[in-house]
Amino acid sequence: MNNHRDAAADKDKDPEAGAEHATDPHKEKLLAAEDGTATLASGKKPALKKSGTIDRLQRRRQELEEHLRSRTGLSRQGLLWAMAAVMLLLLLAVITLALAAAWPRIPHRLQYPACTSTPCLLSSAQVT
Repeated sequence: MNNHRDAAADKDKDPEAGAEHATDPHKEKLLAAEDGTATLASGKKPALKKSGTIDRLQRRRQELEEHLRSRTGLSRQGLLWAMAAVMLLLLLAVITLALAAAWPRIPHRLQYPACTSTPCLLSSAQVT
C-alpha cells in the first residue's frame, strides 16, 4: 500500500515520470499480473489464480536455479544429478555417524569369558 502512495507522490513531483510508467506495456502487464487482474490474449481472465506464496516460492526456486547454473555451468539435468549426489553423500555421512555412535566400546571377544589358558584349552578339547 505504501508503494502506491510513493508512486502517487512521485507522479506529483515529476509529471514526465508518471506518463512514462503509464504507457510502458511491460510494466502494466507485470503490475496486472501481481494484482491478479491480468487478461489473456483472448481478452479473458485466467481461470485459476495462483496464490502469492506459491508464486514467490517458484520465483525464488527459479532464481536459485539460475544462480547455480551460472556459477557451476551445469544444465538443469546436471544440477539435478549433482543434487542427487550431494543427497546421497549426506545420507552416507549420517549412516557412518550412526554406525560410529553405535560401535561397541568393548570388543565382542572381550565381553564374555573365553578360554585362553593352556589347561582350559586342553580340558575343552577333551569335552567333545
